[in-house]
Amino acid sequence: VYERVFGIDWAIAGGASADVVEARFMGNAGVGLAAGASGPTTSVSVSDSTASGNLHGFLAYSDAGAVSRMSITRSTASNNSFAGFSVTANAVMTVGDSMATGNGTGLANIPAMSGFGTFETLGNNTVRHNGSATLGLITPVSGI
Repeated sequence: VYERVFGIDWAIAGGASADVVEARFMGNAGVGLAAGASGPTTSVSVSDSTASGNLHGFLAYSDAGAVSRMSITRSTASNNSFAGFSVTANAVMTVGDSMATGNGTGLANIPAMSGFGTFETLGNNTVRHNGSATLGLITPVSGI
């Protein structure tokens, strides 16, 4: 299920699985690319893509009882006013070999009413020249 929602360039939701390759999400008042779930598990794999000039560049979010997963490689989040890469409660985001620069926050695990999500970094990301590098718990993991 792909939707264009006000303030979100693209939302992938409703239990869908998607591969996003060489995409550009630019200049939104809201989110560049969102993976959201309010029912079954939604899984999104992103590679070689850019989110720039949005509120959030890439965002994974889920309602209680749902799971959303977003895995991102070789992608750039730049000049997003709140965060480049962000996750909220019940969602999982894994980021590797990517860049966050010029954002309000580079990597963000944003608290929600039901707690935090899981933000995993493969440890090979470039996070520079943001208002702050991180927000919340960012967990380093190996790529194995």
